[in-house]
Amino acid sequence: MPWCPVCRNEYVKGYTKCSDCGVDLVESLDDGPQPLMFGGEAQMQELSQFLKANGIEGAFTRYDEKEKVHELLIPKEDIPTAKNMIMEFLRNLQEQEAMAAQALEEDEDPSEMTGEAADEAEDGKKKAPDLRKNGAYVDKKAKAEECKSSAFALLFIGSLGIVMLVLLWMGVLPFHMYGMGKIVFTGVMGFLFLVFFVMGINSIKMYKSYVGVADKETTLIDDVNAFLEANLQKEQVDSATHIPENLEADDETLAQLYFVRMGYIKKQLLDNFSELDIPLADKLADDWYSKQFDA
Repeated sequence: MPWCPVCRNEYVKGYTKCSDCGVDLVESLDDGPQPLMFGGEAQMQELSQFLKANGIEGAFTRYDEKEKVHELLIPKEDIPTAKNMIMEFLRNLQEQEAMAAQALEEDEDPSEMTGEAADEAEDGKKKAPDLRKNGAYVDKKAKAEECKSSAFALLFIGSLGIVMLVLLWMGVLPFHMYGMGKIVFTGVMGFLFLVFFVMGINSIKMYKSYVGVADKETTLIDDVNAFLEANLQKEQVDSATHIPENLEADDETLAQLYFVRMGYIKKQLLDNFSELDIPLADKLADDWYSKQFDA
């Protein structure tokens, strides 16, 4: 007998659509669309519309009376594709919001514009890229120490090599080279050691620049951690994302919870700290998640 995957009513044989929900019936609820994630009604509706617009026609939402949450359901065969689409959707949404916030800080006040100028300014805010750095997070303190170690090693090798070549030309070292061979050898090795020396000087400059950045980053991290402590405790995050208390979750549900919670935590960080780069926001959000939910 066919079933409606939304209201879960059973129909007599011959029916193909639910008269109340308008969705296709399935032969078994186990074979029908499966919950992918849950949250607020508006958020789930928006994600459902996004997936349908991108080819996943079987995406829809329903309200779980037992857990008191809105669920996003996806056909089994489309779940891997849907997960990738949703991750990309939320990533783009965060970037657009960060861009709009930056545009509001840097551009002329839209309230003072009229007509086409105001429309163009608003369009520009929607299309402008997020200028905050993306990619893998680099620990500035660790990078500074790495540059410092490299500088000492390169300067030592370069200086020692140049001294050895000078001693070779003075005949102090017990190596006997004559004519063109001696000129070519000392010329090539002298150039190589000089390169080492210059690289060492550049490493010192990089070390100094990273030290300055590391100090600012340390202050920023302290501010972010204070914000997390005050505003994003476990109960606050779950309340904001409409996750029921004492929810018993299997491995699949835990993965969905991680996705929902992390998206919310990272969004709050990027919204409240305009100078926070995306890789550092990822790291701090993940560290905070582990502290709050994996302990």
